Amino acid sequence: MAAASSSRARAGPPCEKSPLSVKVVSVKPKAQSRMARMNCYVEVAGDGLPSETKKTGKQMGISELLWNEILTLNVTAQSHLELKVWICHTLRNELLGAASVSLGSLLKGGGKRMDQGRAGRDGGTEMGWDGRMGMDRMEDG
Repeated sequence: MAAASSSRARAGPPCEKSPLSVKVVSVKPKAQSRMARMNCYVEVAGDGLPSETKKTGKQMGISELLWNEILTLNVTAQSHLELKVWICHTLRNELLGAASVSLGSLLKGGGKRMDQGRAGRDGGTEMGWDGRMGMDRMEDG
């Protein structure tokens, strides 16, 4: 679960960057797909730029991973956000799931609820957007 609160400045041209706060709340993997404890973090990237990529701290859990962390990125109204959930392993990290959203499409839609997602490692991710312009859940599918 992640929520993006609109703490962006409303003035200025559309290409001007403003801060956007993304609140990463939780991830709930499907019980049958994961039995062992997972050590995970979430990565949020604005427009795929390394300078606009932020990570949460690592959390460990089985049925639900909780962060309640706020990540701030500088974005434009046309930016695209990529959210990835990573499982930490000794030699390399493994992608658990990913999702993306276009801020321009979200702003044009007036913050209406819509479902968007992209396939992850185990068949897909699922996320929903609430009226506060936020992602209210991201599940491994």
